[in-house]
Amino acid sequence: MKEEFITYTVEVEGDTYVVEDVPARVDETTGEPFFTPDTVDRLQEILEKQMAEREDAEWQELAYRSFAAGYDDDEPDYSEEDIKDPPPPGGPPA
Repeated sequence: MKEEFITYTVEVEGDTYVVEDVPARVDETTGEPFFTPDTVDRLQEILEKQMAEREDAEWQELAYRSFAAGYDDDEPDYSEEDIKDPPPPGGPPA
């Protein structure tokens, strides 16, 4: 086993998350990394934070698109074009 820092990549529900400089013991024959329990705990914390930040960003984008497109609870007032390319903040140019 060789101790080194690796890049840990995992896919969750179609999204890829990357954590760099993760301490691991790597099997020199197979290249398989092994982590201490503390490292596993820290990886979980980092990944949970990354997932929460991505979810917040997705909600903010959805809220912006809904607001910019004039969405209301009764019936949305937007076109497919608005969804693909929302107008800039402050509304469309005059």
